[in-house]
Amino acid sequence: MYTIFTIARSVAVILMAVMASSSSAWAGLLANGDFEATQYAAGTYTYPHGTVDGWAYAGDSGIINVQAPNPFNSPNASPTGYDGNQYGFVQTTGTISQGFNSTGGVFSLSFLDAGRLAPCCNGSQSFEVLIDDDVVGTFSTTNNGVFAQQMISSISLDAGSHTLMFEGLDPGGGDVTSYIDNVNLTQVPEPSSFALLGVGLGGIAAFGLRRRRGQV
Repeated sequence: MYTIFTIARSVAVILMAVMASSSSAWAGLLANGDFEATQYAAGTYTYPHGTVDGWAYAGDSGIINVQAPNPFNSPNASPTGYDGNQYGFVQTTGTISQGFNSTGGVFSLSFLDAGRLAPCCNGSQSFEVLIDDDVVGTFSTTNNGVFAQQMISSISLDAGSHTLMFEGLDPGGGDVTSYIDNVNLTQVPEPSSFALLGVGLGGIAAFGLRRRRGQV
């Protein structure tokens, strides 16, 4: 005789199988999204002008290590809210980009951004987020701003190779910089998985109702 616990366990097994089969698609598609893979000296900044740990840096862009007071910021402080020891930056019209492969579907991009702390230069920067040269979002940071969570939802991608890019716009023509951290691109779960969950839970509820009515 089946019990409600037996049915619940069966539904759980089915759902775990579905989630496992989709886990690779739902996982983050980018490497080194937190800019921590190579640890630079404490309190330093670098303009790589090339590809490092998955990211390609061009123009005025790079990585800052904030484990010690950093001369890139004045008075040797960093905006609050970053994660880890390092974050990337797009200064003036610099770019940070990374190629990735997709199986196709709908995706969500999240990241942290903040403006530079400095009286000589500042964080009043704007930047675009592009995928394959198509702008999917435009953001602005403020001077002395703190790190804030940003999200771009419902990005549709075909299967194949793509490129994500953060590109500084330097709207005022000065020395302005935005900081970028914790970049994560993930696939949105297919509705069929949630439908399966609803069917399973509905079956458990129906079985429980039948038991209360004396049925088996």
